[in-house]
Amino acid sequence: MKIAFITGGSQGIGLAISTLFIEKGYQIAVFARNTNKLNEIKGQLGSNCSVFECDTTNYVPMSATLDLAIQKLGVPDVLINCVGRAKPNYFEKISSDEFAATLNTNILGIVHPCQFIFPLMKNRKNGIIINTSSVAGFLGVFGYTDYAASKFAIIGFSESLRQEGAKHGVEIKVLCPPDTETPGLEAENKTKPIETKAISEGGGLLKPEKIAAAVFESLGTKSFYILPGFDSKITFWIKRHFPSLIDWMIKRKLKRF
Repeated sequence: MKIAFITGGSQGIGLAISTLFIEKGYQIAVFARNTNKLNEIKGQLGSNCSVFECDTTNYVPMSATLDLAIQKLGVPDVLINCVGRAKPNYFEKISSDEFAATLNTNILGIVHPCQFIFPLMKNRKNGIIINTSSVAGFLGVFGYTDYAASKFAIIGFSESLRQEGAKHGVEIKVLCPPDTETPGLEAENKTKPIETKAISEGGGLLKPEKIAAAVFESLGTKSFYILPGFDSKITFWIKRHFPSLIDWMIKRKLKRF
């Protein structure tokens, strides 16, 4: 039975991934900070799901927790990092503490598990690591200065780590979901500027199950980017080939304000 470790796996996209991997016959370990949510999903997902209270931004206790999980289950075949936070606002309204908290969660919260697991996969000469970025990881968006900075960083980190892992049989992928119907998005909407809402209007929302399916399907490919849904794929393509068109589209939406 294959093993998957999922950080931030207690809600939203992480929970959908946890659920799908159980359905696909994996033994999984879910890591999250909320003990109540962990206990709930343990009850939902059954005996092939182990849960661990863990804050991945704090390396020393996190490494002890991951070590416990490895002692119980073994080195994972797949590590999926879904840890993240977003609290959009106008740049001048984001305090230095809030900015730092976003960078800490979204960058170190993903880098730390990689630091612990990557050498083990490298020694074993196989494994897959999937780090969650965002469409905002390749397209800066009004109101997401801290979030976009962190998600751009995850793509750069993952590209670099991919080159290191290639000769050791360790695959690195980066997940770039668009707006997804999750509790996290509900929280974002409480602080989201009206201009930010205008930019994303008409784009629709994906279900977290759609994201999870794209993640699982990617395991059988050599692709680096995981771009769930048509909108994320076309946005990526336009941004890469016609960046001025994306700029024009966004400026047009912002003209009304």
